[in-house]
Amino acid sequence: MDTKGLMTYALTKPCAYADMPLSDGNVLIKVGKHYFASFFVLSGKECMTVKGEADYHTALRSKYPEYVYKGWHCPPVQAKYNSTVVIDSDIPYGELVNMIDVSYEYNLSKFSKKEKERFCLD
Repeated sequence: MDTKGLMTYALTKPCAYADMPLSDGNVLIKVGKHYFASFFVLSGKECMTVKGEADYHTALRSKYPEYVYKGWHCPPVQAKYNSTVVIDSDIPYGELVNMIDVSYEYNLSKFSKKEKERFCLD
């Protein structure tokens, strides 16, 4: 699966949209003002950053140590809840899609009831 395919998949999530707040080519896939997937090139490799519970990301980093790192752009206190993933890797397509699913659900779990109602997500 390539970056474009993963971005297209992420955009199928309810209320998801793409945002490019900077001119560096990074694409954030968001619901409301919160991103759940970020796509960018790091050291010549196409990558994405996804969110989730710290234990989930610790397990991913242990399973794929060459391809999954703490969120490279995140402050240390938030890095354990974010992983940067090399897309063109040995990680199976289904696992990459699952990372997006987990990140989306994690993101929604942080929304207030009012935010969920605003985006018709409850």
